[in-house]
Amino acid sequence: MSRKEQHIRAVKLFVTILLSVVLVALFVMSKSVVAQWLIIVLVGGGVYLSVDRLFSNFQGTENKTLAAYSDAVYNEVFVENSNACFIITIPELEITELNRVAQSALDIPLRDEPLFLESLWTSFKEDMPKEWLESLRTKRAYSSCVAKIKLKEIHGQSMPRLCTLAFIPLPYKQKPSAIIKVINKAFLLSEKTVSSSPVGRLDVARHAEGMAYWELDLKNQQLYYCTMVAKLLGLDESFKSPIDLSILKQRADTAVFDFIIQCVKTGFRTNPLKAQKMLIDRSGNQSFVYMQAQFYPDEQFVIGSFLDITPIKQLEIKLRQQEQQTNQLVDSIPEGIMVLQNNRVVYLNRASQKLFGIDDLGQSGELLLADFVSDHDKALLRDRIKFMLSGKKSSYGFTSFTLRRSDGEYFDAEVAVNLIIYEGTESVQFVIRDLTDVLRVKNALARANYRLSALSSKTLQLIEAERKQIAGELHDDVGQSLTAVLLATKWITRRVDDEQILSKIADIHQITSQSLDTVRNLSLLLRPAQLDSLGFSPAIKWQMEKLFSIDEINYQIDDKDFVELKDKQAEIVGFRIVQESLTNIVKHARAKNVRVTLFSNESVLIIQISDDGIGFDVHAQSDSVGLINMKERVELAGGEFKIFSKPLLGTDIKVEIPLRNTESGLDSY
Repeated sequence: MSRKEQHIRAVKLFVTILLSVVLVALFVMSKSVVAQWLIIVLVGGGVYLSVDRLFSNFQGTENKTLAAYSDAVYNEVFVENSNACFIITIPELEITELNRVAQSALDIPLRDEPLFLESLWTSFKEDMPKEWLESLRTKRAYSSCVAKIKLKEIHGQSMPRLCTLAFIPLPYKQKPSAIIKVINKAFLLSEKTVSSSPVGRLDVARHAEGMAYWELDLKNQQLYYCTMVAKLLGLDESFKSPIDLSILKQRADTAVFDFIIQCVKTGFRTNPLKAQKMLIDRSGNQSFVYMQAQFYPDEQFVIGSFLDITPIKQLEIKLRQQEQQTNQLVDSIPEGIMVLQNNRVVYLNRASQKLFGIDDLGQSGELLLADFVSDHDKALLRDRIKFMLSGKKSSYGFTSFTLRRSDGEYFDAEVAVNLIIYEGTESVQFVIRDLTDVLRVKNALARANYRLSALSSKTLQLIEAERKQIAGELHDDVGQSLTAVLLATKWITRRVDDEQILSKIADIHQITSQSLDTVRNLSLLLRPAQLDSLGFSPAIKWQMEKLFSIDEINYQIDDKDFVELKDKQAEIVGFRIVQESLTNIVKHARAKNVRVTLFSNESVLIIQISDDGIGFDVHAQSDSVGLINMKERVELAGGEFKIFSKPLLGTDIKVEIPLRNTESGLDSY
């Protein structure tokens, strides 16, 4: 504040005090109430103006303090900071000022129009921390984020670097503002690791390149080395460069340096010397390095470096192990694996070598796809390969082909074709299944099934023939004998008067009559005479009447589309199916209504048997002897047997039997 302003403030204060004293004196001396109230108003106004002035002075002091604080922060955090800093306005986030480091380090385009904080991410929008930037518009507290920022290197080229952006609120020039400090996170560029000396910078560069630099003094038998060499050799900080080779041999693996010394003694074949070596540190850990060394005869110095290739070697070993495991797995599977490139065979697994009769692919010369495929299937297989190589399809499932062995023998196989990458080249893979044994077993099984079916059919025919014979003998011989016994008992009855003898003869007559009925029933069950004398449909009607009349079951037969059969074998099979089905209905179904539908033409006999009984679970009764026998009878006749049933919903049986248009019966077998 100037001296003139101080005088003016003192005069104002003196006049204010003088006026206050005068007004108080007038108030005491005045007798008028109006005058007193007027003085009170004037005094109150004066007090208000004085308080307002005091607050104005206090606020001015506070603003000065805040301005001084802002200037201090501005100078310390912004101007004198070794990091790139710039000032932004809030909430526009406009960059208004950059410090010296930011001007030289940040890649910010200079232009006349306003420059905003988002311009730092002009080249890579995907890395922009959008949420953090948006929070700066409303935040008034310190915050930071990690993001990529373009920084200029020593040659002036811009490189994206990982940086920490710190947001520091700062009222600047009467505006809501903040300082943004950019802290480089790159290790090699930090002040802690970069030495000001050229040697330090060279060591950092070697670390950056992964080079372990060393110098071997052959004259003095000493080794000069950098920190990376010490790490590879397992030397701790107690050993300093240079180190005598005699001491080094006691503490580390020096085989690589012994190798170099030996090469020097025998003479370098190549200069520089290059080789891959293994180093073992004091803990037994192995490191693989690529060594490069240059020998200077005049100075008796060998200058070289180690490039640590341990991760690469470990990856190579892992890949080699995986390749061996894959080859072992492929060689162990029973299917043949063949790989083709440009229609030439480049790989055969052990199974495919055995399949095609090839001992060694390398000794067999150049093998083409045409050498393994029959002429009939070559076109189809080539079309599939072309279709796959054009990118329209990547695989085909197993398909039957005829292939050829190396000796010219053909065999049947299933082949699946896949598009793969083999040794970095697009290739076609064949997975081959030999069907020779499968087809041989299948054919043998088919022949066995055929023989079994023929045997079963012949057995049924013999059983039916024997039943017919037994039924005839029962009817003709036993039946006639029992009839003769009945006639004899009647003849005796008319000639005997003794009551006891007549009672005994009556018992004999009754037993003989019952036996005759039993013989007739057995004869009908074994071979109904109606089937031979009346035909198929009447025999079914007689069977239904005989079974259902006792249990009072309503039955119906629909034979309007039925024509009597010429095929006696089919006739007896159909009758036995109906007979077994009706018997099961009587025993188990508890049905009230039964319907049999018959249909026949020149080629097929169709029988459908339906009831409204309690039904059953077909899957649970799949091992029922009755169902198995009916199914086998129909299948042996070349027909089809179907049964539909559910608990409480009744049962439907449908049988289809093919017919032969010839008079064929039991006697023909």
